[in-house]
Parts: sequence; structure tokens; C-alpha cells
Amino acid sequence: MESIRKGLSVPERVLSSIAEDIRAGRMKPGDRLLPEREWAEELGVSRHSLRQAVKVLEALGIVEARPKIGTIVQPFDLSNIMDMAGLLLQLSNPKLTEVLEARRHLEGIMAMLACANRTADDLAEIKGHLDILQRSRDLDELIAEDAAFHLAISHATHNSILDALVRIVSGYLRDSVRTIRVVLYSKPDVNARFTEQHVKIFEAVAAGNGELASRWVNDHLLYAQVETLQQLRRMTGGEPEDAP
Repeated sequence: MESIRKGLSVPERVLSSIAEDIRAGRMKPGDRLLPEREWAEELGVSRHSLRQAVKVLEALGIVEARPKIGTIVQPFDLSNIMDMAGLLLQLSNPKLTEVLEARRHLEGIMAMLACANRTADDLAEIKGHLDILQRSRDLDELIAEDAAFHLAISHATHNSILDALVRIVSGYLRDSVRTIRVVLYSKPDVNARFTEQHVKIFEAVAAGNGELASRWVNDHLLYAQVETLQQLRRMTGGEPEDAP
């Protein structure tokens, strides 16, 4: 394994090391990781820190510790690769403005593809989440169904890569700005605007109008982005560009 940058946290170093070796073809499923002492020295971390990082990899299904054998790299599939990517996103602590912008553009593409690939079952699932959004007054339910509505459209693309990317970004936002979402959904005018936009998005997807669906998704997420950053500024007194 090649040495990697020292400015990373221990989990980032371990994940980056494995990712680089996978990318370079130096590591394959079934391969055994370096002995703990040797690997810790190569990465410049303590054995205890390395052990904790490897436990994270085990939880993600990236590696498996086998008694008397060592730690073995597991077969790669989209699920554990995306879990790994999601963890790296959290560890990198990106600016909130960047994540919101990435989500807006990603879901715009997603909406267009969903219009081309959605099935009747997909539309029924999206409509089910929309119905709950229209009638619910429970903040926790509204937040959960908002995420489920967008993920249902993502699933309707029937593109596993795009669907996984959307889930990673949405999961990060769900965890990082949940308090802000509670505040926003408690505002009747914002809640009503969100609901109206969700209806327009569904109608466009149901009609198979990719351009219109993408435009409504962009308008909706841009509005949510502006409201989120304004609320963050009120709560912290700082500029949104400085937000993690």
C-alpha cells in the first residue's frame, strides 16, 4: 500500500488507503490486509486508532476479520461501496452550500430520467408519499415523507448508480440539517410552498415531461436551499458559506 496524506483523520486515512489500492488494482476481494502493526506504521497512526477504523470498515461490510487468518477484503458491491462513499462524505465535512447545490443539480437529472423510466408502481409510490405530505401535520412525519418522496422519484429512474448517489447526499443532509428542517416545516407558508412544489413535481413526472419535472425540482430545491441557508444564518449569526 502507498502512504497517503497525513492531514486526514484516521478513518479517512484507512478508507483512502483501501480506496486507492482498489482503484490501482493492488487489492481485490479475498485479499488479506497488512498485519496491524505494519499497516499502522505505514499510515502513521496508533494501532488502537487503526483497530477502531477497521471496525468501521467491518460494519460497512468492506472487510471481515477472521480468527487466525486476518482481515479479509470482502466482495465489492454497489451497496457497501456507496456506504463507504457516504461515510467519506461525512468525514470530509463539506460546506453545506456545496452539498445543497450538488443535490439540486443531481436531482434535476434524476427527475428527467424518472420521467422516461417510471412505471405505474413507481407513480403509485410517489403519489402515496405526496398524499401523506398533503394531509400530515406531524413534523417528524413531514420530514420523513419529504425525503421518501424524493427518494421514490430517484428509485423511479431505475438507475442504481444515480439512485445510490441521491441517497448518499440526501442521507447526509437529513442528518446535518434536521433541526433546520423542523423549523422550516413548522412555518405554514414554507410548508404550503413545499407541498405545492411537490404536487407540481409529481404531475410533471406522471405526465412524463422531463424538462418540466427537472425545472420544478430545481425551483423546489433552490427555494429549500435559500430557506435553509437563511435559517442557518438566523440560528448561528454566521454566513452560509462558512457552514459545514
